[in-house]
Amino acid sequence: MDTSNAQTGREIDLLELKDTRFRLPGNVGIFVNNTWLKKLEKMNQEQQQQQQQQTQQHPQQLQPLKSTALTNEELLKNLNEDKPMPNTDMFLADDRAILQCDAFECPILLVKDFQELFPSNTANLINGLTVLTITHKSQNDMAAWSSEVIAERDELMEKFLFTADRMCSYLKSQGFWADFIDPASGRAYHGEYTPSTFFETDERYRKFGFEIEDLGCCKVISHSKWGTKAFVGALFTNAPVDHASVQALCIYMDD
Repeated sequence: MDTSNAQTGREIDLLELKDTRFRLPGNVGIFVNNTWLKKLEKMNQEQQQQQQQQTQQHPQQLQPLKSTALTNEELLKNLNEDKPMPNTDMFLADDRAILQCDAFECPILLVKDFQELFPSNTANLINGLTVLTITHKSQNDMAAWSSEVIAERDELMEKFLFTADRMCSYLKSQGFWADFIDPASGRAYHGEYTPSTFFETDERYRKFGFEIEDLGCCKVISHSKWGTKAFVGALFTNAPVDHASVQALCIYMDD
């Protein structure tokens, strides 16, 4: 058996120069907010000091020490105590239980592609582009085609436009550029016309945790938990993915 080709392939892979900041598949990187890490360390130290004081004040008591548990919202507020945090519900047109909003650092290889969606944008996206995917859970299976599916798609599209437009306004008020894709046209909602499009069945959605199912007659996007019972849209901004303004907009599903 000739293993020279396989060996050469391994050698090429080992010797290939890669940007260590983007270690995940698709050149995806992980941001670490050093400011938040320092605040978390300080919070842990303060809690340890409180526990020590409690032990010193009541040395004879064998009851377990009191601990504090913070919700995601409370933790985010503590980490951003120097900045006003918005109430996420003000952006929503639907129940949080059937919504998900995730933020991703756009893979470097896709930044140039997505720039073509916003020809009038003056922000330098080479320095970083964040993609927020907004998913509404649907009652009907979007892989089917019926009058009920069409009616629900129209309703969910209006809810997405409501949510995305207000999120964009908030990011702009924080000094960032932001725009979102109109699901009906696949083009920037606030931008000029361009031949470039980004529809919900675009293969690039795979980079953000979705699957694109080919049904033969058509394609449909599939959510990791809700499957094809989902309506998906995308928002773009030059705000860093770990910035408090972006994290304040994220809506995570309960496991």
